Amino acid sequence: MRETVETSAHHFSCMQDVEYFSSLLLLEHLGNQETKLIMHLEAISNELKDDYVKNKLEYFQFENELFRKDVTKYIANPLNAFSMIKRATVDLSLIIERISVLNQPVETIARYRIKQSSLTHAVKCLLVLQRFYKLSTDDLARGIINYRRVGEKMSPNDLFVIGTIAANNLTDEVFLAREYLELALKNHRKNFDHLNEVDEIKLLMIITSLCERMHDYKGAALYLKELLMKDPDNIEATEYAMKIVALYKEHGSTKFSIDDPFNFKFIRDGKYTRRKEFELMSDVCRGKMIREESSKMLHCQYVLSAPFVRFKMEEVSREPYIALFIDVLSDNEIQSLKRIAAVATVGGDEKSIYDAVQVAAELYDKDHSLVARISRRIEQMTGLMVDENEPLWVQHIGSAGIAWQRERERRMATILFYMNDDHMDGYTAFPYLKLRLKPNEGSALFWFTLKHSGEYEYGTRFTQCPVMYKSKWIAFKNLYERGQEFKRPCKLYKNEEEKISIEDYDRKFF
Repeated sequence: MRETVETSAHHFSCMQDVEYFSSLLLLEHLGNQETKLIMHLEAISNELKDDYVKNKLEYFQFENELFRKDVTKYIANPLNAFSMIKRATVDLSLIIERISVLNQPVETIARYRIKQSSLTHAVKCLLVLQRFYKLSTDDLARGIINYRRVGEKMSPNDLFVIGTIAANNLTDEVFLAREYLELALKNHRKNFDHLNEVDEIKLLMIITSLCERMHDYKGAALYLKELLMKDPDNIEATEYAMKIVALYKEHGSTKFSIDDPFNFKFIRDGKYTRRKEFELMSDVCRGKMIREESSKMLHCQYVLSAPFVRFKMEEVSREPYIALFIDVLSDNEIQSLKRIAAVATVGGDEKSIYDAVQVAAELYDKDHSLVARISRRIEQMTGLMVDENEPLWVQHIGSAGIAWQRERERRMATILFYMNDDHMDGYTAFPYLKLRLKPNEGSALFWFTLKHSGEYEYGTRFTQCPVMYKSKWIAFKNLYERGQEFKRPCKLYKNEEEKISIEDYDRKFF
């Protein structure tokens, strides 16, 4: 029997670190620092009269002008986020190297360079989005996401950087690494590499090694042949070619497709794997696998809980039961929750809650009258008792953040509040129900995580789909069994629906 309790985000998430890519505040700070950097570069360029430095400066100025024109729009775009981080790492390093060769001081600009790990993290998050939403490498390279042009075309050096980092640092991204590097080679040969920043010999060698890792020995031999035609005296390539020829003679050239995010062969054998679960979540989040339930089975109604207190409620699912409450948080309450959460998270800085892919704040009734008021409202909406010692969690999920359910013992139900709706994608999905939802700001989603018998309801395991553009604010409260004996009594028997096990779901979906 496989473990049914989730204790952490899955391996395909990039939520482990606080980094620039998914932090709107840090990206805004980076853009402001770039503005200052440009002032120093202008002075250096005027003095040096160097074409390379001048061209890089013009590129920085162009992108920074777009940033200052509309800060929020610019930094909320994952392609722009990658570009900003690359400029502050690779591009700035190239400028520093060029200035150093010309025997000029670099101290005034070197302090604006950020750590290389931030770029690795950015590439990882970008590839998470690409894998999850099946975005083609060619589209991303042309600045297109979901058939919309949202950014500038990537340079051959941009593609080279993504492919190299994926090849060297991300062991699961061999397929995509090769795609980016082959596209970099193609565009380099089309003379799109205006500053000649890509070393073709090095590029061919990396692609060859990726071909070998994919067991594509024929492809590796062809790339080595091209390399040796350009550099016939390359001893390393000559020795490598002998190795590849020997491997080809022994094994042939059978490419494996396990890393191909676009052609995964979903073999339904009833056995669970994390890759299958990833693909199931991806299909549901993308709307490829959606539950069809007759609207005749579902109802809209007003929940009357007290004199002059009523809530508009829409049923989303009958088995298991999921309901959506409309307009239960006001705009003022939402903004107040964000401010309170920021203070609770970082001790006073209202903006710092933006500093991560996912930030969670615990808010208690005894500390905030607004939180206590929301708890009472939950009781009126659901008819269940809310424990004042259980926190209201407020979360901010940035671009590429995947929040997968973490099961806690004896949690009976969950209510999830939506605090914004201006982001792209970022649905709440129930993969085992083939159900995805993106409620409006101020709404709340409610579901039971335990059946009447006390057995775990596997169908309501959920995920927050990755946010493609901007970021997502949610708040949620967990309700527990204690104190609910007369609110939702246990049944003394199990009906057929309550006998469904996790193995039954595995046989159905995997």
